Amino acid sequence: MKIGIKNFFLPIVLLAASASFTLTGQSCSMPKGNTQPDTIVCSEIVGPKNEERKETEFFVVTKNDTSAFSLIVATRENKVGWIEFRMFPTQKYFQYINGSSNDTTAFRISDSRNHEYHIPEYKELIHEMDLCLGAASKVYDLTTMDAMSGFLSTFGDIAVMTTNLLNANCKLNEHGYYWHSDIEKELAKTPLAEDLSIMLKKYNRRVKRISCWEEILTIPKEAMLDRNISKDLSIPDKVWEVSLYIKLEPLQQK
Repeated sequence: MKIGIKNFFLPIVLLAASASFTLTGQSCSMPKGNTQPDTIVCSEIVGPKNEERKETEFFVVTKNDTSAFSLIVATRENKVGWIEFRMFPTQKYFQYINGSSNDTTAFRISDSRNHEYHIPEYKELIHEMDLCLGAASKVYDLTTMDAMSGFLSTFGDIAVMTTNLLNANCKLNEHGYYWHSDIEKELAKTPLAEDLSIMLKKYNRRVKRISCWEEILTIPKEAMLDRNISKDLSIPDKVWEVSLYIKLEPLQQK
């Protein structure tokens, strides 16, 4: 597999849409536990409603703020195989797949192109992921989860931490980027695996390993400034981006 490097420009995003969540064909529920009383978790089946294979998008809405973070649960015969984590700053995945870019009927928004969703900070994102998994667990057996995947930059703080560690401890190769093995080694020094394992414990799952794969990209500092990075972190001129494959395993194997 050929690996390349290029600049990856993220959209500059600030706050969320004002939306009414009386959604056609969509399920929204109030999560239990330590969360704001006006927080709901919404779900939408993505693509054809096939009973054998199905993808469901979960995301959080607090008051009128829709989170850009989505958790997409892929199932086969109602058994969860893998979960994808993504950021959708201006248009949810189900909106893109299920209808045209101008279809705003689901959100009751006059023009979705004029609305941008809230990008959560790292701790907030982990909490939202926990809420989404809790909602998904009411429908699916999450003890069958095998893996999670998505982009490193979804976890903004972790991407910055990993880049700073790479710059301090590793050298660029002859192609001008870091090897996947270098990224994996420095990523392991961040709290990501532990935070995910704590969250997954209730489903008898934990992180077995986190692998990096596919093309390596760079995100300019300017594009990271609106990613809600913690103020105590120094954002370098460019942040390294890569796809993550997070392999899960049952707790009892430990």
